[in-house]
Amino acid sequence: MIDYAKLQSTTYLIVLYARFSDGSQKRGTSLERQFDVMTKEVERLGLSHVRERRIKDEGKSAYHGHHRASGNFGEFESEVMAGEHSNTLLMVERLDRLSRQGHEATLDLLRALTRNGVSVMTLDGDFYPAGEPITLVQVITSSVKAETAKEEGAKRAYRTADNWNRLRHKAKGEKKALTKLVPPWIIVLPNRSMIVDRVREALVHRMFALADAGMGARGIANTFNKEGIKPWARFKGREPKIWEHTKITRILANRAVLGEFHPKVDGKPCPDGPWLDHYPVIVAADLFERVRQNANVREAVKGGAKSAEVPNLFSALARCECCGSNLAYQKGRKAGVFYTKGGKTYSYKRPVGSLVCRVAYNGGDCSNRAYVAYLTFEDAVLDMCLHLALDDGSFARKDEVARLNTLIAGRERAVNVATERAQALWRAFAQTASPMAMGVAQEAEAEAEELAKNVKALKRQREAARGRVSGAEHLARVAGIRANLYTKNLKERRQIRVKVAQSIRSVVTDITVNADKVATVVIANGLGIIRIDGKGRVLTPVLHGQPVLHQKEYQLAALDAADQMHATRTDILRRARRRTTENSGRKQLPDSETHESLGM
Repeated sequence: MIDYAKLQSTTYLIVLYARFSDGSQKRGTSLERQFDVMTKEVERLGLSHVRERRIKDEGKSAYHGHHRASGNFGEFESEVMAGEHSNTLLMVERLDRLSRQGHEATLDLLRALTRNGVSVMTLDGDFYPAGEPITLVQVITSSVKAETAKEEGAKRAYRTADNWNRLRHKAKGEKKALTKLVPPWIIVLPNRSMIVDRVREALVHRMFALADAGMGARGIANTFNKEGIKPWARFKGREPKIWEHTKITRILANRAVLGEFHPKVDGKPCPDGPWLDHYPVIVAADLFERVRQNANVREAVKGGAKSAEVPNLFSALARCECCGSNLAYQKGRKAGVFYTKGGKTYSYKRPVGSLVCRVAYNGGDCSNRAYVAYLTFEDAVLDMCLHLALDDGSFARKDEVARLNTLIAGRERAVNVATERAQALWRAFAQTASPMAMGVAQEAEAEAEELAKNVKALKRQREAARGRVSGAEHLARVAGIRANLYTKNLKERRQIRVKVAQSIRSVVTDITVNADKVATVVIANGLGIIRIDGKGRVLTPVLHGQPVLHQKEYQLAALDAADQMHATRTDILRRARRRTTENSGRKQLPDSETHESLGM
C-alpha cells in the first residue's frame, strides 16, 4: 500500500524517465505520451510543487541494457551510486522501462536505487520507497513483470534480427540498398535500386586525382572551398558550410568507391564479411591503393596521433558570431621557445595558440577573420566560470560516499528497531510500574539514542566525502586545480584538462566571438553573461541582469545565486548534461595542426 499522506508531505526531487528502444519511434510521440501521463500523475498526487527533472533515452534497448551502459539513465544511475540523490522520486510508466533483463537484474537495480535514497514509482501501481526493504509480495510481483518483459524483449529481438537477415539476403542478392544511408554519390530509387550521381562521381574522381598528385586532404578541402563547390550533406537540413578535411579523408579511405559494402550487426562487422560489387564501382583499384599508400606515408612523416595535451578547453563550444561555425584552435609557439622583446630575451611558459573561425580559415564565406589569443582568453573564462563548473561533486570521494550510504541505511534501520523496542518497553512499564522494567526501558532508550548519534556522525562524514565546503574554501581548492592545468606531467595534464573541459560545458551554455575579437560567454542559460575583449580583459560581468564590479564579488554572488534559486552547482551540471545529450548531433571537430598566433 502506498502511504499517500507521507508521499504528499515529503519534498522530493521528482525524476520522470521515459525511453523507447526502436530508433524509428523518433518519428512518433512515444516520449511525449510517457511524459504527459507521468506529469498528470504527479498533479493527481499533489506533488506538482516540487522540483522536476526529465530524463529520456531514444533508441536505447532495456533488453540489452543499452540505456544503462551508454544512455542518460546510466548517468543518473551513476549519480545515485555516488550519493548525489538523498530524497528523489523516480517515476516511470512501467517497470520494463527500467529493465527487460529478467527478475534478478531488475531486483538488483531496484535495491540499488532504494538503498541510495531513490524511491521508485510506476504508473501501474508499484511503489518502492527509499530506505525500506522490498517486501516478498513486491519481489514476486516485480519478478513476474520482469520475466514477462524479458520474454517479450527476446521475442521482439528475435523477430527483428530475423527480419533484418531476410532483408540483408534479399538486398545482397538483388544488389539493392539495404537502407537509405548509402555513399553520397549514390542515388536510391523508390524500388531501392542504386544509380550513380554523375556530378558527384566526377568530384570523387577529382579528389583521387589531386590526392594521387600528392595533395593532402586539407589542401583538397581548401581548393574546393575557394572554388565555391557546395559540400555534401549527409542528412537533409544539416548542410555543412564548408568542405572539411576530415570529410575528404573519409571519402579517400571509403572502399565503397570500389563497390564494397561492409554491413554491420549491432555495430559490429557482419560475420559474412563485406559484399563485393554491391555498389557501382567508380574508382580503379590501383588508383585507390596508391592514394592510400601516399596517405600512410604522410601520416608516418607527420608523426602519428594528435597531441594528448588537450590544448583547447573550448573545442566545439566556442563559435563564430558571424556565421555560427566552430572556432578552430591554431597552434603557435611551444612552451620553452625563446623570443626577444624590447631587447630582452624571454621564453614562453605555456604553449601559445589562437582561436579563429573555421569557415573563414578554410576560405569559406565568412567575414570574421579575427584571431583571438588563446591563453588570455582561457585565463579570463576560467577566472569567471571555473568555480561554478567544478562543483562539490567534482571533489567528492564517490567510493566513500557509496560506502557511507550503505552503512547509514543499515544503521537507520537499526535505529528504527531500537526505537520501537524502547517504546514497547516503556508501554510495558506503564502497565506494571516495575523498577526492573523501567531500567530495561531506559537502557533500550539509551541504546536507540546512541545509535541515532552514530547515524548523525556518519551523515557528517558523508557530507565531507561529498566535498561540501564554504564558498571561500571552494574558491581555494579550484585555485589548486588551476595551478596544475599546465603541469609538466603530460598524463596528469591531460586528465586535469579533460576534467576542466567537461566541467566548463556543464555551466557554459554558449561562447561567441565577433570580428572585433570580443567574446560573449553565457552561463547556465542566462544566469550570468561575461564579455571578454581581445586582450583577455573581462568587461563588466552581468549576474541576473545586474552588473558586478569585482571578480571576487561575482564569484561568491554566483555561488549564492545558484543555491538560492534551487539550482545548485550539481543541478546546473545535471541540466547541462541533458543539454549536451540532446544536442549530441552537433559534431565536435578536431583541432587544426599549425598556425602562428597573432596575439600574446
